[in-house]
Amino acid sequence: MKGLRSAFALAAMAPAIACAQWSDNFDSYPVGVINGPGGWEGWDNVAAACGVISNAQSRSAPNSISIEGTQDAVRLFDDVDSGQWVLTTHLYLPTDWAGIGYYILMNSYDHGVAATRNWTLQLEWAAVTGVIRDVDLAIRPNNTPVPIVYGQWVELRVEFDLDNDTLDAYYNNQIVVSGPWKRTATSLLNFDAIDLWGNSSTIHYYDDFSLVQVGGGCDPDLTTTAVPGTPGYGVPNGVLNNDDFFYYLTIFSNNDPAADLTTTAVPGTPGYGVPNGILNNDDFFYYLAIFAAGC
Repeated sequence: MKGLRSAFALAAMAPAIACAQWSDNFDSYPVGVINGPGGWEGWDNVAAACGVISNAQSRSAPNSISIEGTQDAVRLFDDVDSGQWVLTTHLYLPTDWAGIGYYILMNSYDHGVAATRNWTLQLEWAAVTGVIRDVDLAIRPNNTPVPIVYGQWVELRVEFDLDNDTLDAYYNNQIVVSGPWKRTATSLLNFDAIDLWGNSSTIHYYDDFSLVQVGGGCDPDLTTTAVPGTPGYGVPNGVLNNDDFFYYLTIFSNNDPAADLTTTAVPGTPGYGVPNGILNNDDFFYYLAIFAAGC
């Protein structure tokens, strides 16, 4: 109990610490066409090309971003040019969805300057085939199309290492493609933009984006709010504060498997920071240590 009281005291004194990552759940934006808020813009900065903030579907209530027809939403990034990263979002395709849509990552992009554009990943889903796949078969032969899941939110995750030129993309926790980050000799080891392209398909939705640096980001940043059921609960927001501590305390108390963070609480010993499928006090004191260390 003495240790737990000390933990609460530590949480109460913790400042808000900015972390090297990004997240967006669209919940703070007004419903309607988006161009500018949160860094989202239309391709070539054409406002009409960007997506629409919608409350028709959401993974974290109340909003998501919808894409359809010729809409082409771009989100630019700066200085992501080294290290290992995990980019996550969630995709919702209605049961009557039709057409072909694209989720694209770019290693170089500037509005209105075609010569600087260089694509890294082009994931395509097509109603006629019923699968999601990488279109660059010749570049990444380890390409395994995965069946589309309709009518529910599904995780879309890309793990990439800019130091070692690798990329792995997953849909519904199944690997779609594995291979180099660089598609061509002129590609850069740089993450510059997300591109959500409608390609004349019918409406579909994205929600809960996050970009986290592995081993260099902010591991204890777990949530935006500590209030269950509210927007941002369980979604990292790039700020470490008391909400993160009390969120972890809640999932730990509820025996949530997500609270399993380590095998041991002793720094420098085998298993430190490696989940082992067992939730116990080691996990709590490990989280307390990384929370106290900050980002």
